[in-house]
Parts: sequence; structure tokens; C-alpha cells
Amino acid sequence: MKPKGGKRAGAGRKRKVDEEAIITKLSPMDNTAFAVLLKGVKAGDFNFVKLFMEYRFGKPASKVALTDTKGNDLPIVVTLNLG
Repeated sequence: MKPKGGKRAGAGRKRKVDEEAIITKLSPMDNTAFAVLLKGVKAGDFNFVKLFMEYRFGKPASKVALTDTKGNDLPIVVTLNLG
């Protein structure tokens, strides 16, 4: 049985040096990627349009409706501590 949790090889966020190396390696393809994105958006391909909109304007906020076991909406109170 494998142990649960704890440190694992390859887990977690990549080191900054590794991220920079990947960016440097992919940078020569920037113009090609943008050209393909432009072509997909102009063609009206939903996946390209969705990708463009999410990067350009951000993903829409997620909403969750909470109900009790009978399907009645639950009142939610949000308290902000600005102090």
C-alpha cells in the first residue's frame, strides 16, 4: 500500500528556472500560434473563440446554487472584513 500525502518526486510547481527554459524554447513559435488562433477565431471555431475570450477578458465567475435537501435555496451571507 502506498503512503498518502507528503512529498513526492515531480510533484508541485515547476521551478522558476524550468518555467523560463520552457518559455524560451516555445517563444520562436509565438507568431505561428497567434496566426493559428487568429485563423480559428475568424473561422468561428467555438474552441478558438472560447480560448481567445478567456485569455482576453478572463473566465466568467463561477456561480454555485446551494439548496437544502428539499430543493429550497439557502440564504448565503457574505461578510467582508475591510479593516
